[in-house]
Amino acid sequence: MTRLFKFSTLMLTLLFSAITLARPHQEKKLVLQFHGQQFKQQSKIFLKQELQRQHGLRVQNFKLVRVRLVAKSRNGNGKANLIVGQNRTQKKYINGAPRDFRYNDANTWDRVNFRNPSYNSKGNWQIHLKGNIKVKKVVVFLERTRRRRPSPRPMPEPRYGKACFYKSAYYGGQSFCLQSGQQKMDLYNFRNGMFDDDISSLKVFGNASVKVCTKGHLGGRCKTFRSNQSQLGFTGDFWSVAMNNRISSIEVY
Repeated sequence: MTRLFKFSTLMLTLLFSAITLARPHQEKKLVLQFHGQQFKQQSKIFLKQELQRQHGLRVQNFKLVRVRLVAKSRNGNGKANLIVGQNRTQKKYINGAPRDFRYNDANTWDRVNFRNPSYNSKGNWQIHLKGNIKVKKVVVFLERTRRRRPSPRPMPEPRYGKACFYKSAYYGGQSFCLQSGQQKMDLYNFRNGMFDDDISSLKVFGNASVKVCTKGHLGGRCKTFRSNQSQLGFTGDFWSVAMNNRISSIEVY
């Protein structure tokens, strides 16, 4: 009886180990936040670039498994599909209704799932959108293709500093400051939008760098400053003129 019990225990242990080893690679789940950003007509979301920007992840050692798009269309006739390299999925409808388009309730968002249409993950990873669509987030599921080999890398020199932003030229009017590592992805939703498209000068402290863009989520035209700008509209520099009272998102690093 004792030998039979030991034999049964051994067989169960071996069976459990075999099942564990046979499991597929564990998926890595990453969420790309878009906070209800609106896309109109024909638009694209570049997943590799967003993974790099939002998570600092380079995807060379990963393959794309599937994608979940959380979005809604104004009239329920928006469409989306996933493109990986030269392969693409069928277009799927994104549900929605005019009465729900401006609200952020959980039940107003549709969830659309796509599998990777390519046998590998080479080339661009893009979601193509068609219609008047708001995107809350994109959930990306990845699998590692090979083991990471640890290699010593020099630590980047830390940046210290901050930047302050002013409504008027020569650092006048109301203002706010951001430390290195902070960002404002949509000034429209910051302090009731009082600084959205209404910044005319900025100060840079320490060794900080300031990236400012004309659209939310660091979109549109962007410019990086590393020194004070007392008159964004009167420096004679094209990029500075373009940024006067047109800044909608900021990153300080």
